[in-house]
Amino acid sequence: MSSLPVTLEDVQLAAARIGGAVVHTPCLRSETLSRIAKADIWIKFENLQFTASFKERGALNTLLQLTPDERKRGVIAMSAGNHAQGVAYHAGRLGIPATIVMPSFTPNTKVEHTRGHGARVVLDGDTLAEAATEAHRLAAAEKLVFVHPYDDPRIIAGQGTIALEMLQDVPELDTLAVPVGGGGMIAGCAVAARGLKPDMKVIGVESAGYSAMHQLLAGEPVMVGGDTIAEGIAVRDIGKTPLAIARALVDCVLTVDEVAIERAIALSREKYCSVWHSMRQDIDFTATWTFTDGQGNHSSENQAVLVHDTIPPVITCSAPIVVNAAGPGGVAVPFSVTATDNCSVTSLISVPASGSNFPIGTTTVNSKARDIALPTGNLSTCSFTVHVKSATEQLQDLLVAVTGMGPGKSLASKVQDALDAVRAGNIASACSTLNDFMNEVKAQSGKKLTVAQANSLLTDAARIRAVLGC
Repeated sequence: MSSLPVTLEDVQLAAARIGGAVVHTPCLRSETLSRIAKADIWIKFENLQFTASFKERGALNTLLQLTPDERKRGVIAMSAGNHAQGVAYHAGRLGIPATIVMPSFTPNTKVEHTRGHGARVVLDGDTLAEAATEAHRLAAAEKLVFVHPYDDPRIIAGQGTIALEMLQDVPELDTLAVPVGGGGMIAGCAVAARGLKPDMKVIGVESAGYSAMHQLLAGEPVMVGGDTIAEGIAVRDIGKTPLAIARALVDCVLTVDEVAIERAIALSREKYCSVWHSMRQDIDFTATWTFTDGQGNHSSENQAVLVHDTIPPVITCSAPIVVNAAGPGGVAVPFSVTATDNCSVTSLISVPASGSNFPIGTTTVNSKARDIALPTGNLSTCSFTVHVKSATEQLQDLLVAVTGMGPGKSLASKVQDALDAVRAGNIASACSTLNDFMNEVKAQSGKKLTVAQANSLLTDAARIRAVLGC
């Protein structure tokens, strides 16, 4: 393995580098899937990342290794989805200028979410290949650093931290099943898994219409295309670096047809209490709940009582272990947790005290969720309620935050105007005012506002704009 372009040490260094800035997501046993497969099946909940995807692991690992000159020049990436938001979000956090080239057909919500992280978005090309051509042209013309979505050792090492965490949490794992798009995740996970457990099996999974890695490993010509519900892994070209690693470390790559994928999605939504709820001044959100006892045994996964016809929305579930309530495109929103019956909020590790607020996208328990013991042995008497903050409440919080800052009076005036507009139902005016607010914050960053203050305010404002559907 030492001759491969990415080593176990590279993955371990990536884990140390990105630790604290990305979520160590839980790896939990699924009773339902275990019964179906007649094996112990564990699921890694990477949807709990701030951007709702594993992609930010590799993006951050790459950004943190840029030289001072590269940081100053800025980065550029091509993506229509998760890689774009991972690069944009962490580049914004680190103060690195970011340009994201997206195909012209990219949905406006994804464009706005990417812009909301502070990136410059360029819409160009009718296909991903045409957008990639424009991204490389801009990189050369403007001397920007190109951040590839999967064909880069730094990206691969970052994605490999997924397998590191899984083996830390569940050392007895003997097989990994990894979805394959361009190959970055399976390459990194294979390096980590086989480096720690040489006998571990690593199996890739591709949609039948986009099975490029399966075909390449079998020595067949690559023939891919068509529609697929698994659009996130609908990649035509496998990276050269991931392919080299896969040839050495991946046991096989299986293909799955559309019917099987649709059945899996339906099963996931049914068994993990995924709830979709749309409100103009609140959010579209998903809440994921899992149940366990102190010995790691899962209860029935469909016990949840869901209440979502109130404003703001309220969800009640029995003994939640994992919570994820992301807004449009993975936008984090504040919420508070209160306990009822025989439970207390603090009975679950890392859950804040009742009534406090914290950003969604951060897991609410530590990674070893199977070690958590509930205060009662009766799950039916233990429930938690999540209250998601509305746009109005978030604007009120933002108003408090800007008070006392350098240019506080001017900023507070804009926030108050946006708040008044939302209360009057004038969403367009609120969106415009928040945009003015963000421009002023950017202008004052490093002057009357510290960079940290500015980044915090920009994140809050971008989140509110996304909640409002700006």
